[in-house]
Amino acid sequence: MAFGTRFWAAVNPQDLLNGLLIDRSIVSISYEDRYMVTPLSCALWVETISVLKARFEPLDRWANPEIMVSSIYIEDSRSVRHRDKRTSDWPAAVRG
Repeated sequence: MAFGTRFWAAVNPQDLLNGLLIDRSIVSISYEDRYMVTPLSCALWVETISVLKARFEPLDRWANPEIMVSSIYIEDSRSVRHRDKRTSDWPAAVRG
């Protein structure tokens, strides 16, 4: 979880805490990114949220939040897909 730890270390801890009232829990997380279409970008995002959960769950401030991620539609008929690259997009069967 090196990426997630470094990400949250770069965010000023006071800014993070100021976004949450002392007596409130995280109940939802929403993220929108048009490039959230590769396995690598999804793995980094999951790692970032996992570190957030590890920080707030012991404080009883993780209320099993609803998590929503929005991205662009990937056209299945696109001619160049680069399936063998780390920047490749998901095949239709995975996206469900």
